[in-house]
Order: sequence, then C-alpha cells, then structure tokens
Amino acid sequence: MSPSNPQRRVQGLAIEQMGDEQLVFHPERNQAFHLNPCLAKIWNLCDGDRTVAEIAALLEELPAEKRRTAADQGLQQLADNGLLQNWRGSTRPALSRRKLLQGLGRAAAVTPLLTMVLVPPGVAAASGVTDPCASCGGPVNPCPNGCPCLLSTDCSSGNCTRLGTCGPPIGI
Repeated sequence: MSPSNPQRRVQGLAIEQMGDEQLVFHPERNQAFHLNPCLAKIWNLCDGDRTVAEIAALLEELPAEKRRTAADQGLQQLADNGLLQNWRGSTRPALSRRKLLQGLGRAAAVTPLLTMVLVPPGVAAASGVTDPCASCGGPVNPCPNGCPCLLSTDCSSGNCTRLGTCGPPIGI
C-alpha cells in the first residue's frame, strides 16, 4: 500500500448500496453523500493498492482518452468530502467539471458525480423528529426556514421564496 494510492475511508461511515449507486453517511460532518454509478465504482476501487492510473483504466464505460481525467475529478470530489483516507491529490492540473463534461460529450452521463445532503445533528435526529417539514404549513403551524412552501403564510418567517422554500424574514 503506497501513500500515493487512494484508499477509501470506511471506518465511521454508514454505507448503503442502491443498485450500482451508493449512499454514504459521514456522521462527523452530519452529511450524506450520493455517489452516482461512476463515482461509486471509483470509490470502491480505492483499496490503497491500486494507482490512479489503474483505477482510471477500469472505467470502461468512459472513452479511453477521458478515463484518467474522470478518475482524477472523482478522486478529488471524494477527497474534498472526507471519503478518502490518505490520498494526497493528483499531480495533474485541475480541470473544472464544466470542462470535463464538455470534453466527454455523450459520455458525460457516466462521469463521476457526488451529491451532498446535510443531515441534522445527532441531537435533532435523536429527538424523534426526523423531518421538521413533515407536519407544518399554514398560519396555524408555520414551517421553519428551508421547508417547502406555496404561500408566505406557510412560513414562520413570512417569506416563501421564488424557489418554493421558506427563507429568512424579508428586510433582514
């Protein structure tokens, strides 16, 4: 095992396989991560023994000339979100996600993608209230910020934003 080879972090994480995708919960950060099929494959190949080039070569669903770039991009996403133990990063110049997608063309649908979801802190989760938005709405029981809304009266702040979520009070 070389320190330059990426190794996935598993200790302290809750991992759920969903077909060829994965959901990873990182309790220290109160975050959950959805790994699309390509990124889940990259993460699962990070055993500490494989080099980045070896991981890239195993991304057969991508055109051969794009595999290394996709592997670097995926590994950087994993490292930035605390899902790798010892990877120091690529020595190759960084490429924006936009440039990567433009270069991939139709293969862009299988590029590595990580989606992060914030999870309530343990105290809130332990309170038994799993979704603060589940039973709110309207002037009798207005919703906290971040909950979906249709009218401003649905929100405790009195501000239903254009995005359809309760926002901070207007004027603050």
